[in-house]
Amino acid sequence: MGVKFHPPKKTNQALWDVVIYLAKHGFYYQEIHNLHGYIWEKVRYPNTLAKAQEFVKHFCDQAIRVLAEDPSDIELPSHPGVLRSRSDV
Repeated sequence: MGVKFHPPKKTNQALWDVVIYLAKHGFYYQEIHNLHGYIWEKVRYPNTLAKAQEFVKHFCDQAIRVLAEDPSDIELPSHPGVLRSRSDV
């Protein structure tokens, strides 16, 4: 995750679901920008799953692409933490 990532409380499963959804789609809390006229504005990350789905659709061009041959090769741990590839296990 990016340096701007602040993990939610362990008990807040709804926010962890948002974090996992965003990470699966290439958003690791890196800076995301939106162009308004001639000005690039930083975008805040969503805090609900519905907003996260819209966020992914709108900013898909700024997602980080994972270099795995098979996307199912990315393993999300049962406990929130660092994403890793199954080949690292």
